[in-house]
Amino acid sequence: MLIRQFRKYSPANILYAILIGLLISVGIFFNSSELLSKTNFSLDEPQALPVTVQDFISPLNGVFISLILVFMQGFALNRLVVNFNLLKTPNYLTVLLFVSLACALPDFLVFSPILLCNFIIIWMLSKLFKIGTINEVRGLLFDLGLMVAAGTLLYYPFIIMMPLLWISLNIFRGFSWKEWASPLFGFGVVYFLLGLMYFWLDRLPEFYSLLTPEIKKLSIPKNWEIKEFLILIPILPMLIFFFSALRKYFFKSIVQLRKSFQLVVYMISLLIISFFIFEAAELHHFLLMAPGLAICFAYYYTSAQNKWVYEPLFLSLIACILYLQYS
Repeated sequence: MLIRQFRKYSPANILYAILIGLLISVGIFFNSSELLSKTNFSLDEPQALPVTVQDFISPLNGVFISLILVFMQGFALNRLVVNFNLLKTPNYLTVLLFVSLACALPDFLVFSPILLCNFIIIWMLSKLFKIGTINEVRGLLFDLGLMVAAGTLLYYPFIIMMPLLWISLNIFRGFSWKEWASPLFGFGVVYFLLGLMYFWLDRLPEFYSLLTPEIKKLSIPKNWEIKEFLILIPILPMLIFFFSALRKYFFKSIVQLRKSFQLVVYMISLLIISFFIFEAAELHHFLLMAPGLAICFAYYYTSAQNKWVYEPLFLSLIACILYLQYS
């Protein structure tokens, strides 16, 4: 079965992951024209450097490019998990789960700034996991502040990653005001240069509005369809099983591993909170949760014992994805 196969650290799983990704996303190619209205790529509203995807990429090509980016992100995330020994044994479960989650809804395969932000999240995780292993982290945190600022230029709700930097410091290290201030300097450099550009262009009022995004009223968007909630049927049990496995092995794991998973859980929680805060956050906002959820689910599937539970659970995820792609 699939999970047992991807538990092996075999190069053949690279090909299998690509084939599964193509299988569960093939339905979106037949409906790519319906995504035309969603492929508006811009830095923010008001647009700082407006670029419209429709001018140079067709919806079909946009989906194809998105798939390539998803595969690149999946393998990069899997390598990150293996390098930091987040799972009991090296395997390819992380890439399998990331590709599945990144293709879970048709909206996820739209070529968008959020898709690019996942590269930043994976890059940030590669640095955040190092915080507890090195002595001097101020330069590292400065770089992380730059990354968050770059992410906000693509997609402003990405600013919720800023509190994650301070949470990571609280998890891995004791309090030091210099370390806590370092991300602010990195973040400030990007927006200082951006403000300078707006000043030269005599567009300062637009820059001020860029810094004050609309806050969302607490409500479910009216354009959501009931069928889109189907994806929660396999995901919620996976989350429950993950927390059960984490609780079982939490104190048996090394300290660095425990803190790393605490960081991932906080990241997922912040992304959920940000959806209810920012007006710009729509359904495809949840694509940002794919890296964190893939790591969590890979941890569960690596330690799961009952194949009659974990194999059907993953197949139910695939079934829900296929239904949403073709319906």
